[in-house]
Amino acid sequence: MTRNEEDVIAEVMTEYSKYFDTIFCLDNSTDNTLEIIKSFPKVEFAKTEKELGVDSRVMKDGIRQVLLEEIQKRYGYEGWIFCINGDEIFNSNPTNLIEYAERSNSNVLNGIIANFVLHPSDKGVEYDINKSVTEQRLWYFLSQAENVAFKNKEGLYYISGEHMKVIPRGLGDDGNTPHACEQMVIRRHYNMRSEKQLLERIEDRISRGWQPTYAVLERNIWVTSPVQVVVAGTIYSQLHQFDGIFRFDEDYKYFERLIK
Repeated sequence: MTRNEEDVIAEVMTEYSKYFDTIFCLDNSTDNTLEIIKSFPKVEFAKTEKELGVDSRVMKDGIRQVLLEEIQKRYGYEGWIFCINGDEIFNSNPTNLIEYAERSNSNVLNGIIANFVLHPSDKGVEYDINKSVTEQRLWYFLSQAENVAFKNKEGLYYISGEHMKVIPRGLGDDGNTPHACEQMVIRRHYNMRSEKQLLERIEDRISRGWQPTYAVLERNIWVTSPVQVVVAGTIYSQLHQFDGIFRFDEDYKYFERLIK
């Protein structure tokens, strides 16, 4: 699912195209995000909320049911489905996790989120859309694990209007308790690319009810501590400058579970 990512989506799609067999997309952008996505040959299905007859104000995670049904109609109930985002890039091949998952009879894959932020050292340096975001945004902190993929099978479903649940129900014996793989990869999150982009995103997501917690970011554009952007939950690492290697704090709880 994408919305207004035209400044980064080509870079993101180039990375995704290395790993996945086919890509399906739902978009409600007001910029050229969807046109850029459609230019990639691995994109098999890409629709807007208007084409689906969906009001953008109720465009929540439950709308992924459309994609799930489309995938299962074309490919049946085999394989793995990754829930990818328009502002995130995997640090290594995420499909390497499938071997671990199959061995442990897991049906869900997780990834550690590396949140890349706007640091005071970025002030006055204009964001260049012609350069890689990975070269321009270097300050990050590692946070919680998130679901990134699930094993396809019959009986999976999303609930219309449900939000902040990216994998479907029906994966566990009780319909809601999947068995997650112990190993994980890092997923780089670039939702802070420029001051202008971030302020527009905050206003947009609050007004649409997509992510009300974004309101806290209005006072903290330039980040010096993860506390400024983590509204709820546990902070697992401090702010670091990326030099090609992710740094783990001594008590980082997920360190031994990461694979390359």
